[in-house]
Amino acid sequence: MGVIYLTIFIPVLLIYLFIAVKSVGWAKRKFTSKWASRAMLAFWLLLPTWDSIVALTYHRYVCATYPEIGLNVYQTVKLDPKLFDPKTGRPMIFDKWGGFDKNIVGEQFKLVDKVNQYIGSWPFVINRWEINLIDTQTDTTLAKLLDYQPHGGLWWWGVLFGWDGAPSIGGTSCLGRNQFFDDLHEMQIKPFVAHK
Repeated sequence: MGVIYLTIFIPVLLIYLFIAVKSVGWAKRKFTSKWASRAMLAFWLLLPTWDSIVALTYHRYVCATYPEIGLNVYQTVKLDPKLFDPKTGRPMIFDKWGGFDKNIVGEQFKLVDKVNQYIGSWPFVINRWEINLIDTQTDTTLAKLLDYQPHGGLWWWGVLFGWDGAPSIGGTSCLGRNQFFDDLHEMQIKPFVAHK
């Protein structure tokens, strides 16, 4: 599949660069001002990625106006006090990979990921990342972690290769990478309390 992309992408890139160089040269010859050729160069440099500016602006709007972003604990579960670490107070119901230890809690709790990509219509597109902590015995959501990431930049990728494989603007989310993982860790702690 990658070879097919390269056979399409490389000729398109070469044609694009040829047109860009020729048009900058034309602007330099046609106009006496240096600003004309600089404006033409800026146009060709920004043309492939202008939608990332729109996507980032829309993403900032989403981050500022959507109140449910972050960790939301809806309900707590009382566990045996023996299941808590006496030094840290954290529940000891997880295996070494961070999942629920089936030997301790069985199938009672599970984390469910919901990734909805391409919410909205181009160029106002974002990815929605949602992780739910579910109590399977009562079928209730104990906690939800929600974050949004902008999607865009390189609009031409979707034109050439289809929108399913279009890249995201990496590393940007409402919570930020560190806060997202901190909240994910807290999601495995806050819903659990020791009963007396």
